[in-house]
Amino acid sequence: MRGPLSPFVRMQIKITRIEKSNEKLREEVKELTRELGKSRRYIAKLEEKLQDKELQRKELLSYMYKPEKISSQAKPRGKRPGAAGFHRPIPKESDITETHTYTIAKCPICKGVVGKAIEAETAVKFEEEITLVPRSVVRKHVITRHWCPKCETFVRSADLREKISGSEPREQARERIASYIALCTARAGSWVIKYFSI
Repeated sequence: MRGPLSPFVRMQIKITRIEKSNEKLREEVKELTRELGKSRRYIAKLEEKLQDKELQRKELLSYMYKPEKISSQAKPRGKRPGAAGFHRPIPKESDITETHTYTIAKCPICKGVVGKAIEAETAVKFEEEITLVPRSVVRKHVITRHWCPKCETFVRSADLREKISGSEPREQARERIASYIALCTARAGSWVIKYFSI
């Protein structure tokens, strides 16, 4: 068994312990200094990349949003002033497959007898029906206008406007749409026709 340690030995043990812990702490400081240097170098690389990315972003934005476009006024919408408007060409007489003439014998206002049709006041409208078959149907509607001496005005048949204007009844539209869907599904190879309601 050992006896009690003298104060000198105790002091030497304490000094030895402190020196060892000091060595460990110095090693830790060196290791941390190395890691700090690595981290600083890595952060510097990331900052360079970030600056590159920021420059790339600014460059891309300059391509997309040019400064003169932002400051200038917006482009006017629609066609240019003086440009010709678009309309379907008037079909040739050889292309017309049906001709319907609408003439009246009595004035629709006063029910009096009207005179002959006035050529200059006769309205001609074309209805072109393009079906799925390659042949198109072109109908010519001639609406004669007559002078009514009793009313002192030009008159024409009033009940034909809905028919000529192209607004077909809802039932006919349903039938046409349903037959078109049936044809499309048959052509696609699917023979399942679902009920379609408008």
